[in-house]
Amino acid sequence: NSGFANTDGANNSFFGVGSGGNTSNGGSNNAFFGSGAGAANTLGGNNSIFGSLAGFNSNSGGINSFFGFRAGFNTTGTGNVFVGSLAGEINLTGTDNTAIGNNAGSAFGLTNLTNATSIGANTSATQSNSVILGNNANVGIGTTAPKAKLEVTGGGILIGSPGQGIILKSPDGSVCRLFSIDNAGAMVSAAVACP
Repeated sequence: NSGFANTDGANNSFFGVGSGGNTSNGGSNNAFFGSGAGAANTLGGNNSIFGSLAGFNSNSGGINSFFGFRAGFNTTGTGNVFVGSLAGEINLTGTDNTAIGNNAGSAFGLTNLTNATSIGANTSATQSNSVILGNNANVGIGTTAPKAKLEVTGGGILIGSPGQGIILKSPDGSVCRLFSIDNAGAMVSAAVACP
């Protein structure tokens, strides 16, 4: 039943029971590998879907890359890259998203995001144009054992936009201040709305 409904689709490769089974008119340049991979695809093209039930719900989304069991249960979203078992599983119409790791990007389907990236097992972005690193993990740059949410070793941190700085919150979260420098290099503190 792989490629069972194909009529005018061209340059497709379907391997596995039911893979690409509904790909029909216009669904071209797809590579589906695994039982049920891309099974619901109808018009989507230029997809690379590898893994049992990967991309199972994809019907007209294109230019997607899904790798892993049930990765990318996408419907019409395009330009997504989901790698790992259940990665991006509930993304439906989101576009240009990246999820790498077991169950990564599991909340994409809640808001159908754009340009969201989740890296690490069980990580998930909940807003567009975001990068999430690790599930409650410390991030290290220049170190292999970070001891804080962000640790930079062996270099500085540059805030390259003039007038920008570091925002700190009060313990109760009601007061915020922006710390920066003036043109003479003196430290400046200004009250700002808390993000």
